[in-house]
Parts: sequence; C-alpha cells; structure tokens
Amino acid sequence: LFGGLLALGWSALMIALFSRSSAFLLLSVEAILIAGYEAVRRGYGHLYLWPDSTQWSYRSLYVLGHLSLLVFLLFMLQVARQEKVRLSGRRWVIGFAAFELGMVAASWLGSTFLVRRIAAFSTPLFAVAMVLLVLALARRRFAARKLMLLIAAYVALHLTLGSLEPWGLLPDFIYESGFEGIGVTPITA
Repeated sequence: LFGGLLALGWSALMIALFSRSSAFLLLSVEAILIAGYEAVRRGYGHLYLWPDSTQWSYRSLYVLGHLSLLVFLLFMLQVARQEKVRLSGRRWVIGFAAFELGMVAASWLGSTFLVRRIAAFSTPLFAVAMVLLVLALARRRFAARKLMLLIAAYVALHLTLGSLEPWGLLPDFIYESGFEGIGVTPITA
C-alpha cells in the first residue's frame, strides 16, 4: 500500500514537473498525503516518524486526513478547469474545500474532540457529494473519467466505513470475523 502510493506520488510529481501540469502536482501531493495518513492510522507515525511528539502523533491523523480531502477537492477542480468542463456544483465544491481547510486548522490548533464529532456527520455527506460530482463529471466524456470514478468510489467507501466504525455501526460479521478494525485489515482498508 505505502509503496504503491509513494510510487504514484513520485510518478505524478515527475509528470507534473515535465508537463507543468498542476493537476498532476495535486495528484502527487494527494498520494503522499494518503500514504502519510495510512501510516499514521496504522501506528507507524508514532513509532517511526515522530516518536517523541505525542501531541502531534495524535493530531496528525486528523490533520493529514482532512488535508487529503482538501487536496482531492482541489484536484477535481483543477481537472475540470484543464478539461474545460463547467461544473454545475462548483460553488459547493469550493464550500467543501473551505470547510476542509477549517477542519485542518481546527485539527492542528483546536479541539480534536470537536473535529472528530463534526467529521462523524460531515464525512458521509462529503462522500455522497463527491460521488455525485464525479458522476456529473463522467457524463462530460473527458479522458480521466473512469479513473476518477474508481478513485471516488474507493474513497467514498473508505470514508463511510471509517466514519461508521467508531460508532459501532458496521455489520456484525466484521467484528465477529476477528478483524481488529477497518484501518488495519487489508480487505477493508
């Protein structure tokens, strides 16, 4: 998982540098942020990246998670701009991006308890809105529509499962089958 994400980030960075494409630069940043988020979620951040900083190792999960959502929204806006696709919900996307920027700031400087409570309700809403936006983009017949739809479906499923897990709302077979949680199980991660 980490190697694939880092390879995607490096490849997208090289394409961005050689083609001067800001969409590929955002894709590179997104892949690196997700790799960092997944590393922190599995406990590697506290063990290897910043072992002496307990405060940051707790906050970094929320900061990287909301920052990756923000960068994904900016990536979608940039792809739509480069492909000259007029988004019908552009203001909603910009509003979600501003909301995620506020969540990053609150995660970094504010109460992580409040951030977690807000995210429990905003994350499923974000996932549904993202899939609807990608479906609207896919109807426009641009080159990356299938890849974007696949990524949006994966992210929506992952976000929804991640927001349901802390509340114990996942199906019983996940808990009975010996899975410790969705973040550490390859099937659900």
